[in-house]
Amino acid sequence: MKKTRTTLIGASLSIAALTGCATTATTSAPAPLAAAAAYQDVYLIKPAQDPRNVFPRLVREFQEMGFRVHPVDENRFLGKAEGNGFLVSRDGHLITAAHALEGQKTATVWLDGKRHEADLVDQDADKDLALIKLRTAVASDLAPLNLSQDPQLALGRKVYAVGHTPGSSHRDGARLSQGLVSRLAALSSGHAGLEITTGELTATSGAPLLTDQGTVVGMMQRVKTADAGRAHYSKLAISSPMIAAYVNDAQPGTLDSDNAHRSGSIEQAARAVAKVQPGLVEADKPKQPRLVATVDYRSVQEKWPRFKDFELVMRDLDSGEVVLATSSSANSVSRPEETVISGALSEVRTAFNKN
Repeated sequence: MKKTRTTLIGASLSIAALTGCATTATTSAPAPLAAAAAYQDVYLIKPAQDPRNVFPRLVREFQEMGFRVHPVDENRFLGKAEGNGFLVSRDGHLITAAHALEGQKTATVWLDGKRHEADLVDQDADKDLALIKLRTAVASDLAPLNLSQDPQLALGRKVYAVGHTPGSSHRDGARLSQGLVSRLAALSSGHAGLEITTGELTATSGAPLLTDQGTVVGMMQRVKTADAGRAHYSKLAISSPMIAAYVNDAQPGTLDSDNAHRSGSIEQAARAVAKVQPGLVEADKPKQPRLVATVDYRSVQEKWPRFKDFELVMRDLDSGEVVLATSSSANSVSRPEETVISGALSEVRTAFNKN
C-alpha cells in the first residue's frame, strides 16, 4: 500500500493530510504565510549524504518549475544574514563579520542614518573578518573608530558592545549593552579571542567591543550559548590586534589616519557603527516570501534500488513555518525510487501552482 503524507500550511493553503495511515496528524495554527504562488525563491539545502544523487535532480526540477533555486550547504546562512560593521577609515572602509555577507561581493550599509552601497575589498573566512568600502563619501564629522593595539584584556574587564539588534530596522539606531570578559579563549579558527557575558543580547556579529573611551578592543562574531531563563548570553569575539593585523594585511595604509580624527567616546563611536546586509538591498523594500527546502532519505540496494523512507520539507524562510511536507514511509521499499521522487515533485507542483 502506498503510504505518503503531505501537509500544506499557508494563507491560501489549507491544511491537508493525504495518508494511507490511520493516524491523523494535528497541527497548531501557524502564523499567516504568503499565498503559494508568491513564493519564487527556494534555498535548497544539500543533504549531508546523497548516495542516490537526488539533490542535483531536485535543483533541476525546481528550476524547471520556475523557482529561482539557491543551492546551499547546510551550514550556510540562508539569505537571512545581517550584521554590524564599524568605520575604520575616513575613506569609508568598514570591518564586519565575513559570514554576515553570505559570500556576496556587495553590501548595503546603513551608517549614521544614511543608506550606502559598499563593495567587498577582502575577506578571510578563517578569521571571519571582511573589509568593505563605501561607494559614497561619509560625513566630514563622522570619525572612524580607533583599534587598540594593546587592549590589556583581563577576566572581569568591563566592555561595551554597540550595534543594531537582530531583525531591527536601521531607523532604530545602534544600542549599547554592557558586558564582562568572562574568558580569554581560542576561537574555532585557532586565533586568539575572548568570550563576553552580557545581561541581554543586543548586538549581532560585527559589532565593536569598546572601552568607556570608545576605543575598540574586539568585535563580536557569534553567539556561543544562551540561557534565556536567566537572560545571560555568552558571545565570542576576536581581539582588536587581530583585526588591525588583518586590515593592515588586506589594505595597507587603511589605519594610518591621524588618531586625532578618530572617535574618543562611546557616543561618538555609536555614530560609526553600521547595520550591514549582504547584497544591494533597496531602502524599505518589503521582503519577498522565500522558501527553504530540505530532503532526507535512506536507501537500500537489493535487486532494484529502493528508498526506505523519503521526506521533502519546505518552510517559509523567514517565519520557519512548514509550507509543505511530503514523506513516504518505510513501505516505500515496494515502490521504485522514480515513483517516490516523482510523487513528491508532483505535490510541489500542485501546492505552488507550478503545473
